[in-house]
Amino acid sequence: SGQVAKVYFQFGTDMSLLQSGLDFICKVREEKGLDDLDICGSIFLPTKKLIAQQKFRPWNGVYLSDEFLSGEAGARNIVLNMIRMYRQYDAELLFEAPGIRTEKDFAVMTGLLQ
Repeated sequence: SGQVAKVYFQFGTDMSLLQSGLDFICKVREEKGLDDLDICGSIFLPTKKLIAQQKFRPWNGVYLSDEFLSGEAGARNIVLNMIRMYRQYDAELLFEAPGIRTEKDFAVMTGLLQ
């Protein structure tokens, strides 16, 4: 119908659920001939500030594992796995709130993308 141009995946740490969702969208895209349907995946920067914020007041509907919430090392590992998976599906990456606001945030993002 051409009414949907992009499918957005909300950040979460359930990698098997992400995999099945990406597989489903790609299957539908192929079956329906929706070559122009883009995929966008949400990424959080694995910073102390964001982890503390999500422990105290998590976003409604966002599941974050104990590994992610345990600290920067666990969170970074999960985010790197997500980025690899999104790249396998040629998905656009969207770095979420609070986003990239400082040079330190930019350095963290750059390190994740290498």
